[in-house]
Amino acid sequence: MPSLKHALSAAVCGALGASAAPAQTLALPGGFSPDPQSLPLAAEAPGAGGVAADTLVRGCPGYLGEAPDGAVTISGALYPLRLRASGEGLAALVIAEPGGLHRCAAASDDGEAVTRLDRPSDGEHLLWLAAASREDAVTATVQISELDFALSGPAIADALGVGALPLDAPPLSGRHDLPTEGALVVATTAGGDVPAARFDGFCSGAIDAAQPQLVVDLAAPADFLRIAASSSVEATLLVVTPDGEALCNDDADGVDPAVVAAPAPAGPWRIWAGAWGDARAPAVVTVSREPPAPEAPLALGLDAPPAAGRFTPPLEGTLRVAVTAGGDAPASSVDPSCSGAIDAARPQVVIALDADAPALAFAVESGGDATLLVVGPDGATLCNDDADGVNPRIVAAPAAAGEWRVWVGLWSDAPAPATLAVAFDPGEIAPAAAPNVFAGRDVASAAEALEILMTESDLGDALAFEGIEETGPTGFILSGVRLADPGLADVDQGAGLLAIERIVVSDVDLAGLSTDAGPASFAISLEGVDYAALVRVASRDGGPGLPRLDGVETISMSAALATAEGGARGRLVRASVDVPGKMRLALSMTADLPESDGPSDPLEASMQALEFTFDDAGFFGAMIAAQARAAGEEPAAHVEGLRTILAQIFADAAPGDPRAALRDALDARLADPDRHGVLRVRLTAPEGLKGDDIAAALAGAAPAFEIDADFTPAPQTSP
Repeated sequence: MPSLKHALSAAVCGALGASAAPAQTLALPGGFSPDPQSLPLAAEAPGAGGVAADTLVRGCPGYLGEAPDGAVTISGALYPLRLRASGEGLAALVIAEPGGLHRCAAASDDGEAVTRLDRPSDGEHLLWLAAASREDAVTATVQISELDFALSGPAIADALGVGALPLDAPPLSGRHDLPTEGALVVATTAGGDVPAARFDGFCSGAIDAAQPQLVVDLAAPADFLRIAASSSVEATLLVVTPDGEALCNDDADGVDPAVVAAPAPAGPWRIWAGAWGDARAPAVVTVSREPPAPEAPLALGLDAPPAAGRFTPPLEGTLRVAVTAGGDAPASSVDPSCSGAIDAARPQVVIALDADAPALAFAVESGGDATLLVVGPDGATLCNDDADGVNPRIVAAPAAAGEWRVWVGLWSDAPAPATLAVAFDPGEIAPAAAPNVFAGRDVASAAEALEILMTESDLGDALAFEGIEETGPTGFILSGVRLADPGLADVDQGAGLLAIERIVVSDVDLAGLSTDAGPASFAISLEGVDYAALVRVASRDGGPGLPRLDGVETISMSAALATAEGGARGRLVRASVDVPGKMRLALSMTADLPESDGPSDPLEASMQALEFTFDDAGFFGAMIAAQARAAGEEPAAHVEGLRTILAQIFADAAPGDPRAALRDALDARLADPDRHGVLRVRLTAPEGLKGDDIAAALAGAAPAFEIDADFTPAPQTSP
């Protein structure tokens, strides 16, 4: 039986669609020219007979008139279409697609509404301009484009290519020969008014599209070439090599960009120095044949008196110490795994243990985004950033007697108050479970559950979508999804949005939503995730993270939870990542949730089996090459370094040790990164293993378990 919402929506659609022909129309065949096309629209005040846009698309602002204000008839679309409506009094642009799906693009404060049709259907698309109130009239111009990046966040599939750049234009700061020794240093001006991603979807910042900042001529091929930029603003780099390849970077050196080519072909290297936002500022570009000298690790004031004091935690309960978090030194200079800014001169706190302990836990409570750096009695460094939301937590198990020095960092230039919590029992400082917004409710559908989350949790601040289609009581499909996240704050020139074509949710255990244990089943898949945006985010986190992949526009991911055989608390978890033509990663795990009268802690689940399959067709080799390039190494040398680390980790794994099979499989995968093949790992623990036990098992000091692992290379093709 259709829901009341469906019935109401159908009635509204019928009333709107049957009212009158649209006043303005436009017919667009695939590959239309000129591009963009414009459609001026005017909407009278909806009046008392107007319809709330929320009736058609949940959360859509404004009111619609009975008749559509315009229509675009599409036939044979070759690419995704971007639509931008801009005008005074515009609350939203609403689109009715030929198949009946309604989309809503809410307008910004300056009256612009932007949306994208990833797979435009042939037929008539009806357009409405939504007014802020029933008494307001709206005039707006709708632009439609297959190419123009100014209409929406750029995506790799739409990039014009570096061939569209003025490669032969006179450079702003001259043409230079690279000296055979030393570095070339050129003063210039960074920034512009055109998104660099218009020319390559992996690039960021805004550039001057009229001319490069400089051109550097390389007389002969070089084994290594590094181009870096620095500025008072947050700079970016777009470099076009003599072979026509685009090299882009944002934050390789802190907030400064750098690109590396190894080897580097002879010829002209055209360099654009960009900047985030509309800023233009003096900048310095440095080009060198030598990698920069490695920085010495930051020296910590291990013997300095602690800022907040020296303490011994109680045997039961929690020690809480008020500290000042932050500083002016990057924690990553101590250890690459650390983050945030610290006061390296002295620790905030020293924790003294008179005897060994099974565990010692550290956590931070702060209004900011805090980090933790702990140096143990043996000199080992432990770091964490976001174990508890935006707050860090570290558990050392076991914990040796002696002094534990603690630094509390912050993702900010300004120090801020924080509280350090220390306890022998990690459960004492575990974060409190978030309240269950479904408690005491009889949720009738998955769509209703989503609506509750959107209005009563932080999800409403992070998720936006253009359309929702219910597929039954236990599922729905979201289309035109935009996901906001603090980690994506700089994507697409500050929009902070990750584009996802569809999110499909199914098999939601509605009865379990209101219980402490949570739903026993659900499935979710993300289709058409913008890969270029993910790469840009990874690069801004301080490393290559994800490799650039030619021809990969979007990827898909999925996760599912189901009840496993053998008991009501048994769970089967499956997850996958699919990079078309390059890689598929699949993971499955069976585990038992702990017996509990309250909420179940997933960290206390007892794992029975874990299976991991990595079917690679070029992704791994590209990732290794990107990591080597960022480190200024040849790929072969980088691989040998990784194999050495692997051998050290499993140095005590003798023949017959189950860990030896895992070591050999991983080493076989590393030995030839470009060779396509399948890595399979299966870990079985009939008695069950918890998270800490798994880590200890890999270190050789935990209950017995079985490992079955192998790498099967794909057959080599004949030349």
